[in-house]
Order: sequence, then structure tokens, then C-alpha cells
Amino acid sequence: MKRIYVTPVPDRVVPNPAKGGAYLPAKGEEVDHGPYWVRRLSDGDVIEGKPKAGKPGSETGGE
Repeated sequence: MKRIYVTPVPDRVVPNPAKGGAYLPAKGEEVDHGPYWVRRLSDGDVIEGKPKAGKPGSETGGE
């Protein structure tokens, strides 16, 4: 399935059903491009974009 990177709009919490309802992090996350996320995009709850470049290994606590 195609994947997209989405970020919640400011002051909005958006559950991610693929993660048991855990909220989408403010920095965004890659998700499956399915009906749920198409609806969130359509409703203006999230915006589609690209991850911000960070230090290598910063997401996993690399050495």
C-alpha cells in the first residue's frame, strides 16, 4: 500500500488507528494511504508533507 507522511494541524490531536488509537505525533508520521487518512486530509485535521530532516539516528536514539 502507498504510504504518505502526515502532520496534525496545530492544536489538533489525531488518533492513529494502526497504532491502537495512539495520537499522531506533532512532528508527523508516515502512514498507510487509506480511507481514514484521506478523510483526515479532507477534513483538515492533518496536512500531507515530507519529514523534516534531522540528525541521522535521532529518531532511534542512535549513537
